[in-house]
Amino acid sequence: MKNFIWNRFTRFVDAISQAHTFHAHFSLLFTIGAMTFATALSLFFHQITPTGSANIALIYILTIIMISYHTDKYRYGIISGIISVFFINYMFTYPFGQFSFSTAGYPFTFAVMYFISILSSATVFRMRLRRSMRQKSCWQKQKRKSSAPICCGRCPTICAHR
Repeated sequence: MKNFIWNRFTRFVDAISQAHTFHAHFSLLFTIGAMTFATALSLFFHQITPTGSANIALIYILTIIMISYHTDKYRYGIISGIISVFFINYMFTYPFGQFSFSTAGYPFTFAVMYFISILSSATVFRMRLRRSMRQKSCWQKQKRKSSAPICCGRCPTICAHR
């Protein structure tokens, strides 16, 4: 049984990431762990207040933002957004344990939540990309100038000697 599960997991990793690198495995495991933690936290919150599906949606949106920030690909945030919409519908909205997109207001609510998750994922990913480009340009400026610790002032983590 363990070999069967491990084989399925490795096939899933192969399908998700084209290159087998540490970052691809970390991103996948981080995504699975964060979604598991969000689901456990949502189940706990649902036990306290069974009608708070809007607050549960916020837990998942925060998880999507964390996944987008800590993973190396755009697709992990998007996939998490799709999964979270289905998790909320299946586990935390009436009728519990069933998919129901036909109840009044649900399709619009889930479309908006999916749009927010895509938008936040794209924004956080672009923010990380700009930060890395800014850090790279600061390193290049520092190498070109001299060996003295001169900094552009935009990235204090790299140029600590001002």
